[in-house]
Amino acid sequence: MFKKILLGSFFTFCLSVLFAQSPGLIVRPATGHVSTILNPTAPLAYASASTSGFVNNDIAESKIPFIIVPPMLIEPTGDVATGPNGGFTDIVQTVDGSGFYIAKSTTNLLFRLRIGAIISGAKGYSVLIDTDGKMGNSGPYADPTYVAATNTSNGNPGFEYEVVFRTGFGVTVYNVDNGSPVFIKTYSLATHSQISVALSTDGNNADYFYDWYVELADIGNPASVRLAATTVTSPTSALQGSRSDIYGIDDRNYKNAASAWEAVINAQPSISITNFPTGTIGATCTSAPLLHSPIIIGSSVNVTGLWTRLDASKPNTATIRLYKTGIGEIGSITATSGVQWTITVPLIVAGEVFYTMAQSNGESQCLQSNSVTAGCASIPAAPVVSCASTKGLSGTLPNGASILIYELSTASATPTLLTTNLVVSGTNWNYYGSNGTSSNACSGSQGIFNTGTTLMFITSLNGCRSATIIGCITGNNGTSTLSTIASNDLLITNPIYGFNTTVSGTSATGLTSGQVLRLFVNDVFISGYTVASATNNFSFSNVTLKTGDVLKVYRQTSGSCMTVSASRTVSCYTAPPNITSSNILPTATSITGTSVYPGATVTLFKNTSTQLGTATVGNDGSWVVSVSGLVANDVIHATQIINGCPSASSTTRIVFSPATICPTITGSYTENSTSATGGLSATFTGTIRLYLDGTLIGSTNITSAMSWSINAFTFDGFTYTLYSGGVLLVTAQAYKRTGTSFICE
Repeated sequence: MFKKILLGSFFTFCLSVLFAQSPGLIVRPATGHVSTILNPTAPLAYASASTSGFVNNDIAESKIPFIIVPPMLIEPTGDVATGPNGGFTDIVQTVDGSGFYIAKSTTNLLFRLRIGAIISGAKGYSVLIDTDGKMGNSGPYADPTYVAATNTSNGNPGFEYEVVFRTGFGVTVYNVDNGSPVFIKTYSLATHSQISVALSTDGNNADYFYDWYVELADIGNPASVRLAATTVTSPTSALQGSRSDIYGIDDRNYKNAASAWEAVINAQPSISITNFPTGTIGATCTSAPLLHSPIIIGSSVNVTGLWTRLDASKPNTATIRLYKTGIGEIGSITATSGVQWTITVPLIVAGEVFYTMAQSNGESQCLQSNSVTAGCASIPAAPVVSCASTKGLSGTLPNGASILIYELSTASATPTLLTTNLVVSGTNWNYYGSNGTSSNACSGSQGIFNTGTTLMFITSLNGCRSATIIGCITGNNGTSTLSTIASNDLLITNPIYGFNTTVSGTSATGLTSGQVLRLFVNDVFISGYTVASATNNFSFSNVTLKTGDVLKVYRQTSGSCMTVSASRTVSCYTAPPNITSSNILPTATSITGTSVYPGATVTLFKNTSTQLGTATVGNDGSWVVSVSGLVANDVIHATQIINGCPSASSTTRIVFSPATICPTITGSYTENSTSATGGLSATFTGTIRLYLDGTLIGSTNITSAMSWSINAFTFDGFTYTLYSGGVLLVTAQAYKRTGTSFICE
């Protein structure tokens, strides 16, 4: 039902021409050899420092002192996801395993890729840029703007900018901080790019240096960066186009681009732009350890964890260093990959925060483990507030404990600790404030609180704190009690995840100027602010969260008791899987997809709730579910679960009706071909689409026709060139008046 054509070639002839070009010679732009940022000095015809070209080392002999961006793993040749092996989108290596380089020129950042071939037509050579040191959706470096991949987009695990060398178009800068690329500017190819012949001949044919640059101001003048280089089979953003090769990994082991980018970035040491390195950037990062929890207070406490090397090619041992926040390193041990390690700490008290880092021989110590806060084996009971009046307070608490009393008012968003004339005797406590002591603090001689004052009470015992009690004073005599807090209409946005750093929401009745809002996490005060002007929205920023945290927002108006929102629990997060099968027909026997979670269980559904089957995600991030019984217009979606955390549904796919009229491709094609033709088995009205290795390179609409032709390989403004070994595929699609889609390959 489909027609594929394997392209023929004059490739041997082309190679003989390419080898005739001297290593170091600049072959693009074709406008001539002129002085640019990429070619600042004579000889202007060469990327090398002399007319001798590259003779022994095309890194050391380069006119511009590019430095190697260390790969996570040695960059293999022939690992492309799309496109020809060793071709114009294959990042290849020299003898040291490198293929991606950067340089800095005053206010500019320069990029260089070592590519296996050169071709006319439009392709994309992308550098995704992380400027805030955050990546992924979990752990200490989680990015709050993480965007999961979909069936039509690669997602964005945490990049802020992207610079794309778009052959045939220009050098384009995008802001990608919120997922979709937002155009910033495009520079001319003549001034901001060049291609030269490299010394290497990986794959027994000439390799090429693809160079381009942008101003640092275009990417926010970052102090430091981490970079992921990606080639794309169309001249578009790597976040949206079909990725071909990602530098520093074997693409055959990463079916999901977002997983590959995250792995590359986490293995890369931060590159200082402020103090740009000379010579080398530094070794790749040792993978982060896992610090076990809980960590209990006490003496001679064993703190344990686990470290696993990144890859079998990496060292099998590492030095694990244990740190205490505010103190620094407090212990270390040599660990073996996959084997639990133990460090004994002489004394741990409640509230201390610990984390670990690892370093293997020949690698850098870059990545921090999860943080664990030392807790208590048991939590003390909360204080009892027996009496609460405008004249004083009294109650009971566990023996040996102390009590913390805070006043919450609109005078300050931060709770105020009350200490004046607070008396604890055994299991009894009394707060007299400015009144003298007596047998009943609540019957003091004068008022020390206003009616409507809100107070917070906490027991502290051996550094361990109880649950928080919050209430309001409404009485003025010795028998008055603490009033409970009423609810309000503040609604915290749902869902909220552990990688989010902002807690926001709305109020149906609105907020007024002067009101105070306070955020509590697990009944602990975190942040507060005074409302500046009338609004229906609220927001707390720079908040650190984890799965299972319980959030509440309190509102307070001057002279009134504080009120509390409904609670909101921080949800676990699992990114949805992606369905990669397209043009699904009722005869399909399997549906495939990808995931960022090897080992996850994927469940495939049709029409909301009918389960089709399950699959386990492989180590390369791929999955396949066997299916049967599909009918036209079935709506397919998938979910997945890992570590007990379910994902939302994937984006959907529709089952197409099979067409009885199918297209064919006629003739033979080479890299010099500029058009394609074919036939149909009967008269057809609809859309013909032509693909090259899965990339759409042209389409045409026909009416009552038995043949088709696409006279130029252009789509969405881009021009494409055929290449040796590429596979052409043609599809035909028609639509009923009712909207049912018919498709044939």
